[in-house]
Amino acid sequence: MDITVLICAHNAEKTIKRALSSIDNDIPILLIDDFSTDSTVKLAKELKLKDLRIESPQLHLGVTNARQKAIDSIDTKYGIWMDADDAFFPNRIKVIYDTIISTDVDFVFDSAELWSGQTNCFIKDLSMPPFLLKPSNFCRLFERNYLPGPSWQGFKTRSAKNVRYDIMQKQSEDLDFNLRAIKANCSFKLITNKGYKQFSYPTSLSRNVKIQEFYTQRALKKHSYTSIFNLYVHNKLSDIIAKWAQIFVACTIQDFSNARIFLNELEDLAKNNNDIIDPAGPIPFPDSWKWFFYNAFCQMMQNDFQSAANSLRSANEILNREEIYNNLGFILAHLNDKRAVSCFKTAQQINNSYQDPIFNLKCMEKKDIKNLKYTKHPLRVFPSRSE
Repeated sequence: MDITVLICAHNAEKTIKRALSSIDNDIPILLIDDFSTDSTVKLAKELKLKDLRIESPQLHLGVTNARQKAIDSIDTKYGIWMDADDAFFPNRIKVIYDTIISTDVDFVFDSAELWSGQTNCFIKDLSMPPFLLKPSNFCRLFERNYLPGPSWQGFKTRSAKNVRYDIMQKQSEDLDFNLRAIKANCSFKLITNKGYKQFSYPTSLSRNVKIQEFYTQRALKKHSYTSIFNLYVHNKLSDIIAKWAQIFVACTIQDFSNARIFLNELEDLAKNNNDIIDPAGPIPFPDSWKWFFYNAFCQMMQNDFQSAANSLRSANEILNREEIYNNLGFILAHLNDKRAVSCFKTAQQINNSYQDPIFNLKCMEKKDIKNLKYTKHPLRVFPSRSE
């Protein structure tokens, strides 16, 4: 097979042997060592793999720069990514390779399993959301990253070299790359085969929520609202779904003025519409519920707490969900209303794995209103690493 496994590693001595040992012996491996100060390179060499090449970027600028170094250095027609602390399941490379060859697409993504890096125990399946399997729906990554693994794809080398990584994108580089690949009219194939084993660690870079949010916003701000709307329409998605995408993006990048404009444009169609216009989509809830939820979120972020509380109560009359109670608790706490604690407790009772109300109850015990957490988007209905 004319394919190379690409791995970027920085101080991965605890996991590099596991990662490399999960790769078929006859497959070329390009290990980009990003200035490790531990035994990562030494341990990789000890495996005496048949076709292991180790290179480093000129400067230590982080994972995005290391990824671009890998793309610049690959010399096979196809490539496939692996993180240095993860592993492949048997036959993953062949499945990805055969899919690219048979479909002639630019990028292939598969499903995964999530494991604890500390205990080596299975946590859950990270299955491919059914709505993403329809090729025209891949653009919906603009709403949120719904891929089980946005950075583990197989690819045509030529396509990856054309898209390139933005080395100023210090995190969310995978989302940024994928969104720009979508806009570049690249083709994608998503498969349900579970080929990847991801290990989760409390110290993972993606756990730094504030930094992650900043770079997610940076990636989204590269694309205008009009271009996103036109992209959805081009992919034969309805104008209403395209308008919702604009709202999701505006809320994510904290552009609440435009979010309110888009909500006003949808008011006549959505506010009193209890139908679920997108039942197979990522948020299969009534449009009226979504309208009140996002209207409340914008009002809340603009410190119009009383109006936000009224909007959330309207949403709750349509559909009783935990996000409503968490955000209502956030609002009531800022209004010095003691019912905030009851709201957080209700959110936790509805979903005992929902982290925001759990954290918020601890804040309330310490009278720490400043650090309370709100939920900006409805919780995912498909399995993900974070929820």
